Amino acid sequence: MRKGNARWLGYWLILLLIGRTSAQDFAIGLTGSPNPALLGTPVSFQLAVTNLATLNLTNVFVTVVVDGPVQFLSATNRFGSVTNFTNLIFFTVNALTNKSVATLGYTLNPVSFGRIDHSVLVEATNAAAWETNFLTRIIAGRANLGVTFRGIPSGALAGDLLAYQTPVTNGGPNAAIAVQLTHTLPSGLTLLGVDPPGQTFSEISNVVTVPLGLMTNGASTVVQFRVKPTLAGTLPLTASIAAPGFDNPGTNSQATASLKIATPGPGRLAAFVKGPQVFNRQNGLMEQPAMVTNVGPTSITAARVMIAGVTNWVYNAAGTNQTTPFVVVEGLLPTGGSAQLLLQYFNPARQPTADPDLSGLDVPIPGPTRPVGTVVPLSAAQPGPDGFVTLEFPTIPGRRYAVMYGTDARLEKGAALPIFVAPASRFQWLDYGWPLTAPPPADAPSRLYQVIEVLEP
Repeated sequence: MRKGNARWLGYWLILLLIGRTSAQDFAIGLTGSPNPALLGTPVSFQLAVTNLATLNLTNVFVTVVVDGPVQFLSATNRFGSVTNFTNLIFFTVNALTNKSVATLGYTLNPVSFGRIDHSVLVEATNAAAWETNFLTRIIAGRANLGVTFRGIPSGALAGDLLAYQTPVTNGGPNAAIAVQLTHTLPSGLTLLGVDPPGQTFSEISNVVTVPLGLMTNGASTVVQFRVKPTLAGTLPLTASIAAPGFDNPGTNSQATASLKIATPGPGRLAAFVKGPQVFNRQNGLMEQPAMVTNVGPTSITAARVMIAGVTNWVYNAAGTNQTTPFVVVEGLLPTGGSAQLLLQYFNPARQPTADPDLSGLDVPIPGPTRPVGTVVPLSAAQPGPDGFVTLEFPTIPGRRYAVMYGTDARLEKGAALPIFVAPASRFQWLDYGWPLTAPPPADAPSRLYQVIEVLEP
Protein backbone atom coordinates (compact mmCIF):
# COMPACT_ATOMS: atom_id res chain seq x y z
CA MET A 1 0.00 0.00 0.00
CA ARG A 2 1.29 3.41 -0.85
CA LYS A 3 2.28 5.66 2.05
CA GLY A 4 -0.31 8.34 1.21
CA ASN A 5 -3.12 5.83 1.00
CA ALA A 6 -2.11 4.32 4.34
CA ARG A 7 -2.23 7.75 5.94
CA TRP A 8 -5.77 8.41 4.64
CA LEU A 9 -6.91 4.95 5.77
CA GLY A 10 -5.69 5.72 9.30
CA TYR A 11 -7.56 9.01 9.32
CA TRP A 12 -10.69 7.22 8.11
CA LEU A 13 -10.50 4.63 10.92
CA ILE A 14 -10.09 7.36 13.52
CA LEU A 15 -13.14 9.20 12.15
CA LEU A 16 -15.12 5.97 12.17
CA LEU A 17 -14.31 5.36 15.83
CA ILE A 18 -15.00 8.94 16.89
CA GLY A 19 -18.17 9.29 14.89
CA ARG A 20 -19.58 5.77 15.26
CA THR A 21 -23.19 5.60 16.46
CA SER A 22 -24.92 2.91 18.44
CA ALA A 23 -28.39 2.33 19.78
CA GLN A 24 -26.88 2.14 23.23
CA ASP A 25 -23.29 1.64 24.27
CA PHE A 26 -23.95 1.88 28.03
CA ALA A 27 -26.45 0.69 30.58
CA ILE A 28 -26.93 2.72 33.74
CA GLY A 29 -28.56 1.58 36.95
CA LEU A 30 -28.98 3.36 40.29
CA THR A 31 -29.89 1.92 43.69
CA GLY A 32 -30.09 3.68 47.04
CA SER A 33 -30.60 2.72 50.65
CA PRO A 34 -32.83 3.57 52.41
CA ASN A 35 -35.44 3.98 49.69
CA PRO A 36 -37.27 6.28 49.96
CA ALA A 37 -34.68 8.44 51.67
CA LEU A 38 -35.38 9.58 55.21
CA LEU A 39 -34.98 13.19 56.24
CA GLY A 40 -31.70 13.68 58.13
CA THR A 41 -30.48 10.14 57.47
CA PRO A 42 -27.54 9.78 55.03
CA VAL A 43 -28.43 7.71 51.99
CA SER A 44 -25.82 5.89 49.88
CA PHE A 45 -26.32 5.40 46.17
CA GLN A 46 -24.63 2.83 43.93
CA LEU A 47 -24.34 3.70 40.24
CA ALA A 48 -23.74 0.71 37.96
CA VAL A 49 -22.32 1.56 34.51
CA THR A 50 -22.18 -1.38 32.06
CA ASN A 51 -20.18 -1.39 28.83
CA LEU A 52 -22.53 -2.63 26.09
CA ALA A 53 -20.22 -1.66 23.26
CA THR A 54 -18.27 -4.27 21.32
CA LEU A 55 -15.03 -2.53 22.28
CA ASN A 56 -12.93 -2.26 25.38
CA LEU A 57 -13.24 1.35 26.52
CA THR A 58 -10.78 3.66 28.20
CA ASN A 59 -11.28 6.98 29.90
CA VAL A 60 -15.01 6.61 30.54
CA PHE A 61 -16.39 9.79 32.08
CA VAL A 62 -19.49 9.65 34.30
CA THR A 63 -21.14 12.90 35.36
CA VAL A 64 -23.88 12.94 38.01
CA VAL A 65 -25.83 16.15 38.55
CA VAL A 66 -27.84 16.07 41.78
CA ASP A 67 -30.81 18.41 42.13
CA GLY A 68 -32.66 18.47 45.44
CA PRO A 69 -32.48 19.46 49.13
CA VAL A 70 -29.40 17.38 49.94
CA GLN A 71 -25.84 17.85 51.17
CA PHE A 72 -22.97 15.96 49.48
CA LEU A 73 -21.04 13.79 51.95
CA SER A 74 -18.71 11.50 50.03
CA ALA A 75 -18.06 9.48 46.85
CA THR A 76 -16.08 6.33 45.99
CA ASN A 77 -14.59 5.01 42.76
CA ARG A 78 -12.26 2.00 42.81
CA PHE A 79 -12.05 2.11 38.99
CA GLY A 80 -10.45 5.56 38.82
CA SER A 81 -10.84 9.03 40.25
CA VAL A 82 -13.74 11.15 41.53
CA THR A 83 -14.21 14.90 41.87
CA ASN A 84 -17.10 16.78 43.49
CA PHE A 85 -18.31 20.28 42.63
CA THR A 86 -21.21 20.94 45.08
CA ASN A 87 -24.12 19.29 43.25
CA LEU A 88 -21.96 17.76 40.45
CA ILE A 89 -20.03 14.53 40.92
CA PHE A 90 -17.49 13.64 38.22
CA PHE A 91 -16.16 10.07 37.97
CA THR A 92 -13.36 8.86 35.68
CA VAL A 93 -13.21 5.14 34.89
CA ASN A 94 -9.76 4.35 33.56
CA ALA A 95 -10.76 1.20 31.67
CA LEU A 96 -14.03 -0.66 31.09
CA THR A 97 -13.81 -3.90 29.14
CA ASN A 98 -16.63 -5.23 27.01
CA LYS A 99 -19.69 -6.28 29.11
CA SER A 100 -18.00 -5.33 32.38
CA VAL A 101 -19.60 -3.14 35.07
CA ALA A 102 -18.13 -0.22 36.98
CA THR A 103 -19.79 0.38 40.35
CA LEU A 104 -19.55 3.96 41.58
CA GLY A 105 -20.84 5.23 44.93
CA TYR A 106 -21.85 8.50 46.50
CA THR A 107 -23.57 9.46 49.76
CA LEU A 108 -25.94 12.37 50.33
CA ASN A 109 -27.69 13.77 53.42
CA PRO A 110 -31.34 14.86 52.86
CA VAL A 111 -31.95 18.17 54.63
CA SER A 112 -35.60 18.79 53.68
CA PHE A 113 -38.70 17.04 52.33
CA GLY A 114 -38.92 16.73 48.58
CA ARG A 115 -37.11 14.66 45.99
CA ILE A 116 -33.64 14.06 44.60
CA ASP A 117 -33.19 14.19 40.84
CA HIS A 118 -30.12 12.32 39.57
CA SER A 119 -29.10 13.21 36.00
CA VAL A 120 -26.40 10.80 34.78
CA LEU A 121 -24.28 11.23 31.64
CA VAL A 122 -21.74 8.60 30.49
CA GLU A 123 -19.19 9.41 27.75
CA ALA A 124 -16.14 7.75 26.24
CA THR A 125 -13.85 8.62 23.36
CA ASN A 126 -14.87 5.68 21.18
CA ALA A 127 -18.52 5.18 22.25
CA ALA A 128 -21.81 7.03 21.97
CA ALA A 129 -22.75 9.04 25.03
CA TRP A 130 -25.71 7.84 27.10
CA GLU A 131 -27.82 9.91 29.48
CA THR A 132 -30.65 9.05 31.87
CA ASN A 133 -32.44 10.31 34.98
CA PHE A 134 -33.38 8.82 38.35
CA LEU A 135 -35.69 10.09 41.08
CA THR A 136 -35.49 9.51 44.85
CA ARG A 137 -38.22 10.68 47.21
CA ILE A 138 -37.30 12.19 50.60
CA ILE A 139 -39.73 11.42 53.43
CA ALA A 140 -39.75 12.22 57.14
CA GLY A 141 -40.44 8.63 58.10
CA ARG A 142 -43.12 5.94 58.14
CA ALA A 143 -46.10 6.28 60.42
CA ASN A 144 -49.18 4.06 60.28
CA LEU A 145 -51.74 6.77 60.99
CA GLY A 146 -55.32 5.62 61.43
CA VAL A 147 -58.71 7.23 61.98
CA THR A 148 -62.21 5.87 62.63
CA PHE A 149 -65.64 7.20 63.54
CA ARG A 150 -67.22 6.35 66.88
CA GLY A 151 -70.37 7.30 68.76
CA ILE A 152 -72.45 8.19 65.70
CA PRO A 153 -75.88 9.11 67.13
CA SER A 154 -78.99 7.32 65.94
CA GLY A 155 -82.62 8.35 66.21
CA ALA A 156 -81.73 12.07 65.99
CA LEU A 157 -83.93 14.71 64.39
CA ALA A 158 -83.11 17.86 62.45
CA GLY A 159 -82.16 20.62 64.89
CA ASP A 160 -80.71 18.27 67.53
CA LEU A 161 -77.36 19.21 69.02
CA LEU A 162 -75.17 16.16 68.39
CA ALA A 163 -71.60 14.94 68.86
CA TYR A 164 -69.46 12.08 67.57
CA GLN A 165 -65.81 11.16 67.89
CA THR A 166 -62.89 10.38 65.57
CA PRO A 167 -60.22 8.36 67.41
CA VAL A 168 -56.77 8.84 65.82
CA THR A 169 -53.80 6.48 66.29
CA ASN A 170 -50.17 6.24 65.20
CA GLY A 171 -49.10 2.62 64.76
CA GLY A 172 -45.52 3.67 63.98
CA PRO A 173 -42.83 2.68 63.48
CA ASN A 174 -41.81 6.37 63.57
CA ALA A 175 -43.15 9.38 65.43
CA ALA A 176 -45.08 11.68 63.11
CA ILE A 177 -44.90 15.46 63.23
CA ALA A 178 -47.51 17.96 62.04
CA VAL A 179 -50.27 15.33 62.03
CA GLN A 180 -53.47 16.72 60.56
CA LEU A 181 -57.03 15.42 60.73
CA THR A 182 -59.37 16.42 57.92
CA HIS A 183 -63.13 15.95 58.23
CA THR A 184 -65.55 16.71 55.40
CA LEU A 185 -69.05 17.70 56.50
CA PRO A 186 -71.97 16.91 54.18
CA SER A 187 -74.57 19.43 53.14
CA GLY A 188 -77.17 19.72 55.87
CA LEU A 189 -74.72 19.41 58.78
CA THR A 190 -73.46 22.50 60.62
CA LEU A 191 -70.29 22.43 62.71
CA LEU A 192 -70.75 23.86 66.23
CA GLY A 193 -67.32 23.13 67.68
CA VAL A 194 -64.38 20.76 68.12
CA ASP A 195 -63.26 19.12 71.36
CA PRO A 196 -61.27 18.75 73.55
CA PRO A 197 -61.80 22.35 74.71
CA GLY A 198 -59.22 24.68 73.26
CA GLN A 199 -58.49 22.46 70.27
CA THR A 200 -57.65 24.66 67.29
CA PHE A 201 -59.29 23.99 63.94
CA SER A 202 -60.20 25.71 60.70
CA GLU A 203 -63.21 25.34 58.46
CA ILE A 204 -63.20 26.25 54.79
CA SER A 205 -66.46 25.57 52.98
CA ASN A 206 -67.38 22.13 54.36
CA VAL A 207 -63.84 20.90 55.12
CA VAL A 208 -62.69 20.99 58.75
CA THR A 209 -58.94 20.75 59.42
CA VAL A 210 -57.68 19.89 62.90
CA PRO A 211 -53.88 20.12 63.55
CA LEU A 212 -52.77 17.47 66.07
CA GLY A 213 -49.02 18.17 66.09
CA LEU A 214 -46.60 15.45 67.20
CA MET A 215 -47.85 11.87 67.61
CA THR A 216 -45.27 9.43 68.93
CA ASN A 217 -45.20 5.75 68.01
CA GLY A 218 -48.21 4.11 69.70
CA ALA A 219 -49.88 7.41 70.59
CA SER A 220 -53.64 7.93 70.29
CA THR A 221 -56.06 10.80 70.73
CA VAL A 222 -59.77 11.46 70.26
CA VAL A 223 -61.26 14.46 68.49
CA GLN A 224 -64.95 15.19 69.01
CA PHE A 225 -67.09 17.13 66.57
CA ARG A 226 -70.21 18.94 67.80
CA VAL A 227 -72.71 19.39 65.00
CA LYS A 228 -76.33 20.29 64.23
CA PRO A 229 -78.21 18.66 61.33
CA THR A 230 -80.52 20.99 59.44
CA LEU A 231 -82.37 18.39 57.39
CA ALA A 232 -83.46 14.76 57.57
CA GLY A 233 -81.82 11.96 55.58
CA THR A 234 -78.62 9.95 55.48
CA LEU A 235 -75.65 12.30 55.79
CA PRO A 236 -72.26 10.83 54.68
CA LEU A 237 -69.23 11.54 56.88
CA THR A 238 -65.60 11.24 55.74
CA ALA A 239 -62.34 11.77 57.60
CA SER A 240 -58.65 11.32 56.81
CA ILE A 241 -55.41 11.57 58.75
CA ALA A 242 -51.96 12.46 57.36
CA ALA A 243 -48.61 14.04 58.15
CA PRO A 244 -46.61 15.92 55.50
CA GLY A 245 -43.53 14.04 54.35
CA PHE A 246 -44.51 10.73 55.98
CA ASP A 247 -45.29 7.44 54.27
CA ASN A 248 -48.33 5.66 55.66
CA PRO A 249 -47.89 1.87 55.33
CA GLY A 250 -51.39 1.16 56.68
CA THR A 251 -54.81 1.15 55.03
CA ASN A 252 -56.82 2.91 57.74
CA SER A 253 -55.91 6.53 57.08
CA GLN A 254 -59.42 7.23 55.78
CA ALA A 255 -62.78 6.55 57.40
CA THR A 256 -66.41 6.86 56.35
CA ALA A 257 -69.67 6.72 58.27
CA SER A 258 -73.33 7.67 57.89
CA LEU A 259 -75.31 9.94 60.18
CA LYS A 260 -79.00 9.13 59.81
CA ILE A 261 -81.35 11.97 60.69
CA ALA A 262 -84.95 10.84 61.14
CA THR A 263 -88.27 12.62 60.82
CA PRO A 264 -90.90 12.38 63.57
CA GLY A 265 -93.31 9.49 63.13
CA PRO A 266 -97.08 9.83 62.58
CA GLY A 267 -98.00 8.92 66.16
CA ARG A 268 -99.84 11.48 68.29
CA LEU A 269 -98.79 12.03 71.87
CA ALA A 270 -99.95 14.15 74.77
CA ALA A 271 -97.49 15.15 77.52
CA PHE A 272 -98.25 17.01 80.74
CA VAL A 273 -96.93 17.49 84.28
CA LYS A 274 -98.57 15.43 87.02
CA GLY A 275 -97.49 17.16 90.19
CA PRO A 276 -95.54 20.01 91.75
CA GLN A 277 -91.81 20.58 91.75
CA VAL A 278 -90.28 19.18 94.96
CA PHE A 279 -86.73 19.59 96.23
CA ASN A 280 -84.86 16.29 96.73
CA ARG A 281 -82.33 16.73 99.54
CA GLN A 282 -80.43 13.59 98.54
CA ASN A 283 -79.42 14.76 95.06
CA GLY A 284 -79.96 18.52 95.36
CA LEU A 285 -82.40 18.63 92.41
CA MET A 286 -85.94 19.87 91.95
CA GLU A 287 -88.05 16.92 90.75
CA GLN A 288 -91.43 16.87 89.03
CA PRO A 289 -93.54 13.91 87.84
CA ALA A 290 -94.89 13.99 84.29
CA MET A 291 -96.87 11.74 81.98
CA VAL A 292 -96.84 11.00 78.25
CA THR A 293 -99.85 9.29 76.64
CA ASN A 294 -100.33 7.80 73.18
CA VAL A 295 -103.51 9.44 71.89
CA GLY A 296 -103.03 8.27 68.30
CA PRO A 297 -104.50 5.27 66.46
CA THR A 298 -101.25 3.24 66.29
CA SER A 299 -98.61 2.00 68.73
CA ILE A 300 -95.25 3.73 69.03
CA THR A 301 -91.86 2.41 70.18
CA ALA A 302 -90.32 5.59 71.62
CA ALA A 303 -91.55 9.02 72.65
CA ARG A 304 -89.66 12.27 72.90
CA VAL A 305 -90.97 14.75 75.46
CA MET A 306 -89.95 18.32 74.65
CA ILE A 307 -89.58 20.59 77.71
CA ALA A 308 -90.19 24.21 76.72
CA GLY A 309 -90.32 27.29 78.90
CA VAL A 310 -87.81 26.16 81.52
CA THR A 311 -85.31 28.65 82.92
CA ASN A 312 -83.17 26.09 84.79
CA TRP A 313 -80.99 23.26 83.60
CA VAL A 314 -82.94 20.05 82.86
CA TYR A 315 -80.54 17.68 84.61
CA ASN A 316 -81.78 14.41 83.08
CA ALA A 317 -82.30 15.68 79.53
CA ALA A 318 -81.16 13.28 76.80
CA GLY A 319 -80.42 16.13 74.43
CA THR A 320 -81.42 19.51 73.05
CA ASN A 321 -83.26 20.41 69.86
CA GLN A 322 -82.38 23.97 68.90
CA THR A 323 -82.78 25.52 72.39
CA THR A 324 -85.39 23.09 73.74
CA PRO A 325 -84.22 20.20 75.98
CA PHE A 326 -85.95 16.85 75.76
CA VAL A 327 -86.13 13.44 77.43
CA VAL A 328 -86.82 10.13 75.70
CA VAL A 329 -89.18 7.40 76.88
CA GLU A 330 -88.19 4.14 75.25
CA GLY A 331 -90.69 1.29 75.17
CA LEU A 332 -93.86 0.21 73.43
CA LEU A 333 -96.79 2.54 74.01
CA PRO A 334 -100.01 1.10 72.56
CA THR A 335 -102.98 3.28 71.73
CA GLY A 336 -104.12 4.83 74.99
CA GLY A 337 -100.97 3.68 76.79
CA SER A 338 -99.08 5.99 79.15
CA ALA A 339 -95.66 6.23 80.76
CA GLN A 340 -94.91 8.15 83.92
CA LEU A 341 -91.57 9.90 84.07
CA LEU A 342 -89.59 12.09 86.41
CA LEU A 343 -88.21 15.44 85.32
CA GLN A 344 -85.21 16.82 87.22
CA TYR A 345 -84.09 20.46 87.25
CA PHE A 346 -81.03 22.07 88.77
CA ASN A 347 -82.29 25.18 90.55
CA PRO A 348 -79.85 26.84 93.00
CA ALA A 349 -82.80 28.63 94.67
CA ARG A 350 -84.36 25.25 95.53
CA GLN A 351 -87.81 26.71 94.98
CA PRO A 352 -90.52 25.76 92.46
CA THR A 353 -90.72 27.79 89.27
CA ALA A 354 -93.35 27.97 86.54
CA ASP A 355 -94.26 24.56 85.13
CA PRO A 356 -92.80 23.78 81.72
CA ASP A 357 -94.79 23.40 78.53
CA LEU A 358 -94.55 19.74 77.49
CA SER A 359 -95.15 18.20 74.07
CA GLY A 360 -94.57 14.73 72.66
CA LEU A 361 -93.12 13.36 69.41
CA ASP A 362 -93.14 9.87 67.90
CA VAL A 363 -89.42 9.13 67.32
CA PRO A 364 -87.20 6.12 66.45
CA ILE A 365 -85.61 4.23 69.32
CA PRO A 366 -82.28 6.01 69.93
CA GLY A 367 -79.09 4.02 69.81
CA PRO A 368 -77.23 3.32 73.06
CA THR A 369 -74.67 5.79 74.36
CA ARG A 370 -71.36 4.00 75.02
CA PRO A 371 -68.69 6.19 76.60
CA VAL A 372 -65.19 4.83 77.14
CA GLY A 373 -63.90 4.43 80.67
CA THR A 374 -62.62 2.25 83.48
CA VAL A 375 -64.84 0.06 85.64
CA VAL A 376 -65.63 1.19 89.19
CA PRO A 377 -66.56 -1.52 91.73
CA LEU A 378 -70.08 -1.36 93.17
CA SER A 379 -70.33 -1.16 96.94
CA ALA A 380 -74.06 -1.91 97.05
CA ALA A 381 -77.09 -2.47 94.79
CA GLN A 382 -80.31 -2.35 96.80
CA PRO A 383 -83.88 -2.68 95.43
CA GLY A 384 -86.48 -0.61 97.29
CA PRO A 385 -90.15 -1.23 98.07
CA ASP A 386 -91.15 1.32 95.43
CA GLY A 387 -89.44 -0.75 92.71
CA PHE A 388 -86.50 1.62 92.42
CA VAL A 389 -82.86 0.43 92.74
CA THR A 390 -80.15 2.30 94.64
CA LEU A 391 -76.49 1.86 93.65
CA GLU A 392 -73.61 3.03 95.81
CA PHE A 393 -69.99 3.25 94.65
CA PRO A 394 -66.73 5.14 95.32
CA THR A 395 -65.94 8.21 93.20
CA ILE A 396 -63.30 10.90 92.86
CA PRO A 397 -64.70 14.43 93.18
CA GLY A 398 -64.78 16.32 89.91
CA ARG A 399 -64.54 13.26 87.67
CA ARG A 400 -67.28 11.99 85.36
CA TYR A 401 -69.16 8.73 85.80
CA ALA A 402 -71.79 6.76 83.92
CA VAL A 403 -73.99 3.80 84.84
CA MET A 404 -74.21 1.18 82.10
CA TYR A 405 -77.21 -1.15 82.21
CA GLY A 406 -79.01 -3.90 80.33
CA THR A 407 -80.74 -7.24 80.62
CA ASP A 408 -77.50 -9.24 80.51
CA ALA A 409 -73.72 -8.88 80.59
CA ARG A 410 -73.74 -7.15 77.19
CA LEU A 411 -75.32 -4.09 78.87
CA GLU A 412 -77.07 -3.49 75.58
CA LYS A 413 -78.94 -0.39 76.79
CA GLY A 414 -75.68 1.53 77.18
CA ALA A 415 -75.33 4.48 79.57
CA ALA A 416 -78.23 5.81 81.60
CA LEU A 417 -78.22 9.53 80.87
CA PRO A 418 -77.03 11.86 82.20
CA ILE A 419 -73.33 11.20 82.65
CA PHE A 420 -72.64 12.98 85.93
CA VAL A 421 -69.77 14.68 87.75
CA ALA A 422 -69.08 13.26 91.22
CA PRO A 423 -69.47 15.84 94.03
CA ALA A 424 -67.87 13.67 96.73
CA SER A 425 -65.88 10.50 97.38
CA ARG A 426 -68.98 8.28 97.36
CA PHE A 427 -72.12 8.48 95.29
CA GLN A 428 -75.64 7.05 95.58
CA TRP A 429 -77.40 6.63 92.24
CA LEU A 430 -81.14 5.93 92.03
CA ASP A 431 -82.66 4.02 89.12
CA TYR A 432 -86.20 5.44 89.07
CA GLY A 433 -87.08 4.33 85.52
CA TRP A 434 -88.29 6.64 82.73
CA PRO A 435 -86.59 8.66 81.32
CA LEU A 436 -83.39 7.51 83.04
CA THR A 437 -83.75 3.82 82.17
CA ALA A 438 -86.17 1.81 80.06
CA PRO A 439 -88.20 0.08 81.17
CA PRO A 440 -88.39 0.95 84.89
CA PRO A 441 -86.45 -1.59 86.96
CA ALA A 442 -89.64 -3.11 88.42
CA ASP A 443 -90.89 -3.90 84.89
CA ALA A 444 -87.59 -5.26 83.51
CA PRO A 445 -87.23 -9.06 83.25
CA SER A 446 -83.68 -8.65 84.58
CA ARG A 447 -81.26 -5.79 85.13
CA LEU A 448 -77.49 -5.70 85.33
CA TYR A 449 -75.42 -2.59 86.10
CA GLN A 450 -71.84 -1.50 85.62
CA VAL A 451 -70.34 1.82 86.72
CA ILE A 452 -67.47 3.36 84.75
CA GLU A 453 -65.35 6.44 85.24
CA VAL A 454 -65.73 8.14 81.88
CA LEU A 455 -62.47 8.94 80.11
CA GLU A 456 -64.06 10.15 76.87
CA PRO A 457 -65.99 11.64 75.28
